Amino acid sequence: MKKILCVLMLTFGVMFTASAQLNYQSAVGLRLTNGGGLTYKTAMGNNALEVIGYFNLGRNFNQINLTALYEITNDIPNINNLDWYYGLGLGAGLTVGSDFDDDNGISLGIDGIIGAEYTFPKVPFNVSLDWKPRIGIGKGRLFSATGTAFSIRYLLNRGGGS
Repeated sequence: MKKILCVLMLTFGVMFTASAQLNYQSAVGLRLTNGGGLTYKTAMGNNALEVIGYFNLGRNFNQINLTALYEITNDIPNINNLDWYYGLGLGAGLTVGSDFDDDNGISLGIDGIIGAEYTFPKVPFNVSLDWKPRIGIGKGRLFSATGTAFSIRYLLNRGGGS
């Protein structure tokens, strides 16, 4: 497990060195995936901190998660207002009512994220599409690769993130 984490961190750290400045200071919105959620993203210099609250209230089980991610933002050349990002973070969750006893209870995880976001130039919104895999610690799955989501955010503060 430690080897996997070290390889992931080294890979992300070495692969890309260029970073871009966000087109906004902070934003809040909805995250649509196999459940639903809220997302808050704020600039930290040329990078960002994103906090995601996720919930899945289904017939077979109920699940809530909270994840915090440090994201490195990069320009996509020749396309204004379109950036891509990647990052790592930590998450915690609670699952109840699952048919699989191993899934019930509190779970912890190391989350990755890679995605792209477009910030509209004339309206205070942006949209993003990302993939957020998770390496689980404790209850639940050891690895989950099903975290694809679409987010729409309202920009609280327009302007660069430095």
